[in-house]
Amino acid sequence: MGAEQLAEFRESRLSASACSNRTQVPACSMKLKYAPYLELPGGLGLQGATLVVIKPSGDGAGGCHVGRKETEAFVSGAFDGPFRFAAKALMKRRTYLLEMNGF
Repeated sequence: MGAEQLAEFRESRLSASACSNRTQVPACSMKLKYAPYLELPGGLGLQGATLVVIKPSGDGAGGCHVGRKETEAFVSGAFDGPFRFAAKALMKRRTYLLEMNGF
């Protein structure tokens, strides 16, 4: 961006209608599971296997806390065949938690 464009940007104001057209993204939490190499039945293997479970964040008052068993059942039910085995194996791995605030 040049000096003239920067000055023009500073002088012009964004209209309120431009901001109101934005899609609101809810706050969410993500659980990431990773395995550098995952051995599957039948001699197959997955390199860099990653599983990410994304769900809306609860405000604490809503009581939308989901237990570990329910999460495991949901994740394993989402896949078939060797991917179901991989998902179950990844659910036993270390969990990395990520949170994204709504904007």
